[in-house]
Amino acid sequence: MSYYTTDVYEIKREITIFSSKISKNLKKATSNFVLDMQYGIAKKTSVLTTEIARALDESIKLKNTSERLCDNMENIEEDEIETIKNNYYAIVRENVFIDKDDKVVVLFDDSEIAKPYGKKFEDLCRVRDASQPKTTLVNGYHVCEAVALSSNNKQPIPLYSYIYSTDSNGHKSMPDETIKSLDAMKTILKHPISGIFDRGYDSNTFFKYFAEHPDDDFVIRLKGNRNVIVKGHEVLVSKMAEDRKGKVNMTLFFESENKEVKLSHTRVGLPCIEGSKKAYTIIFCYGLSEEEPLLLITNRHVNDKKDVITIVREYFYRWRIEENFRHTKSEYDWENMRVRTLKKMNVLNLMLMIRVGHVALMANKVDESLLAIKMIERSKSLRADVCVWIYQITRGIKEALAYAQKGIQRFKRIEKRKPSRQLEIWEFL
Repeated sequence: MSYYTTDVYEIKREITIFSSKISKNLKKATSNFVLDMQYGIAKKTSVLTTEIARALDESIKLKNTSERLCDNMENIEEDEIETIKNNYYAIVRENVFIDKDDKVVVLFDDSEIAKPYGKKFEDLCRVRDASQPKTTLVNGYHVCEAVALSSNNKQPIPLYSYIYSTDSNGHKSMPDETIKSLDAMKTILKHPISGIFDRGYDSNTFFKYFAEHPDDDFVIRLKGNRNVIVKGHEVLVSKMAEDRKGKVNMTLFFESENKEVKLSHTRVGLPCIEGSKKAYTIIFCYGLSEEEPLLLITNRHVNDKKDVITIVREYFYRWRIEENFRHTKSEYDWENMRVRTLKKMNVLNLMLMIRVGHVALMANKVDESLLAIKMIERSKSLRADVCVWIYQITRGIKEALAYAQKGIQRFKRIEKRKPSRQLEIWEFL
């Protein structure tokens, strides 16, 4: 039996409580804006301000509500944005996965917002449209993202999402934006990190960065043309892979099936890092592809085969950030945002990141939270045995809120003001 009224109330209360935590120490107008955005995005699963305004169902014209939301995005102050972020991070820090080396596993990757027909957006640049089968450059923006894993169910919790243009004044380079995200992680988490990167980050820039920050670990997928130092000589890693055989067996869930793979590892140095003789470990993973083995490099200490297996498993958690991209693009129509300035885009993107983070935190407690279980049931998904629950919970919340007859106005804190002590002139007439 479905209790629609109860579910609507519980979801509204959950969003209101979470928004109040995010809005701590903010002025009332900004707190109301945060609650409006969280509720509107949750109900309509859209980043269009008109759809968010429809979800609020206010007694004024829709245009006025939409314009108010846009004005709030434009006029919100930087210190208020930092307060919102810090409140969100304070919640997230209590729910992130920490590995056996007492470091937070953080997944890094870049995405893009494609605007092939956009002309009026601020500082449009050329980006690769990943939705096309062939490499196609279109107008759009780059997005630098970082995602942590939740402590219980390894759900992707977004920590950092920044939209930028390579044509903006002051932009240096894309690696520089990634370095900013790395620095931000240590401030956000207040903890050493273990960064997981795809082969797009096989760059001397990042190897030098981690050499200067020895407290942090990394696992980077290597390209086949990378040279490393073995016994004082430079050797191509693809050549090394041909001459080795895997001695460590493990089972990996890859491309919707379990695969038996073989692993091998060796200590190497890097030509770009002076004195790095045997400072790094390369792991060769055979059996995932017939074309070439998977090549990983890390600065972690590898003592036995258990360490090798742990590193490979943590690297494959990298696909959770891909799920985060798919989730925001497919469920919330992320690329369809139509605010025109980069500031508005990043404020809207922050509100979406917090909304997805809230869903991920609910998914982290799916084994103990009745509300999360009910939302998964409401989603009516075809499969029950999934690794990532954020899709189902997002759809379940949308389905439940579809029965809401009013917006979120009644859940806002209404202050009962004291009568004014100012004298009225009619008293003296």
